[in-house]
Amino acid sequence: MDRVSEADKNKLDSAFANIIFSTGVPFRFADSPALAIFVHLARPAYTPPSAKLIAWPLLDWAHAQMENSMSAFMDNQPIVSLVSDGWTSMRNDHMVNFVAIFPLKTARPVFVKAIATDDISQTGVNIAAELDRAIVAIGVSKVGSVVTDDAACMKSAWKILEQKYPGLICNGCAAHAVNLLIKDVCKLEVFANALERARDVTSFVKDRNALTKRFERIQETLLADGEISSKRALSSVVATRWYTHYNCIARVLENRKVLAQPNTALFHDLKVTPGSRVKKAVFVDAITDATFWSNLQSMEATLRPTCSIIGKFEGDTCSASERVWSIYDFILTKRRNRLSPAKVTKLVQLYMNADLSSRGSLVSVMMGQESDAGESDDETKT
Repeated sequence: MDRVSEADKNKLDSAFANIIFSTGVPFRFADSPALAIFVHLARPAYTPPSAKLIAWPLLDWAHAQMENSMSAFMDNQPIVSLVSDGWTSMRNDHMVNFVAIFPLKTARPVFVKAIATDDISQTGVNIAAELDRAIVAIGVSKVGSVVTDDAACMKSAWKILEQKYPGLICNGCAAHAVNLLIKDVCKLEVFANALERARDVTSFVKDRNALTKRFERIQETLLADGEISSKRALSSVVATRWYTHYNCIARVLENRKVLAQPNTALFHDLKVTPGSRVKKAVFVDAITDATFWSNLQSMEATLRPTCSIIGKFEGDTCSASERVWSIYDFILTKRRNRLSPAKVTKLVQLYMNADLSSRGSLVSVMMGQESDAGESDDETKT
């Protein structure tokens, strides 16, 4: 007869809960009837923990174990750079994270903690106080530098910390600074116009499924004929990521031959509504304008070196605090928007700090859609 001892059940429960913590799937996965059938067939004597057990005692236990491992791990690191960044969730919770980076590259970054600022004003004094607490938690003698964005309140906090800890170096994020440089370049009139037209060209194609499919077929034909060397999609712009503006213009340039067929293959039999007629005219005006292509080439050549630098700056160790927010976005989805900041932070810490002793890059963010069809996770204990 199949039996499960109390010790074995505790181990199985912990391992089962870790599936939830390490993949980011909703707690409700544990209550799936299909999963219950599978577990019963695999091990009839074992009943896995419920979603509520995973969301509360098992999460708290796993988080406590992780913090113990993190503390022991940090004790063995000779020097640490503290990186901090802010973020606002879909619940409108403003949060600040603290990530430990190891300049000697002895290990991958460690997510130390995140706090919800609530109604605390983000002044230089308050920011310095939070950074100070993180420095003390890590160990004053270990922290050699603090890296944040270069907002005025941050610079004020730097002065407070540098006065308190002589020798501490505080500075802004290099990737953030270069992004702002690209932003300024994109404001130049000649480039701003070219960028706007490139965005119009991109959105006109990408916003229309039939046109996108036709665009892809033309790419395949030109690639087979050797007229283009690659088949890459047009790239949309992300407002706060200025290097994506470079990607947008670079992809438009790469696909110039594909886009140069407005009145033949690309638009053949394509239905144009009155509402899209103006957008089509803007599209055709751009791709048939030699000045547009000339300005786009100049802009691409100007931005290419700077964007290459951003790529190096935003490696695993350089953009760690921003990657934390990517994982928050991955875990705190619309279906899970009832999770409190404290619980989400525990999940993100477990996800990011898995296997603290290993070397290598940060855990890749799983960007696939959730498989759970239920509503958001409920933290109500009833």
